Amino acid sequence: MKRIITNGITDLEPLAGSSEWYWGADYASGDLYEAEELFRSGHPIRKNRLVLVRCPEGTVYEPVRTKS
Repeated sequence: MKRIITNGITDLEPLAGSSEWYWGADYASGDLYEAEELFRSGHPIRKNRLVLVRCPEGTVYEPVRTKS
């Protein structure tokens, strides 16, 4: 079994319409509405991440990488 490194994204879901692709995301600051509430109240907003995984090879793609 191949280990897939997603750096903290633990739940991968099948991508609709494909038998080879899966997606996963972390919602560090919640959804867009929650992020707006945090922003308006002066709290920092952590970036959300999205990964795409192609199986069976387990290649991980992160289309928009966040900067730390």
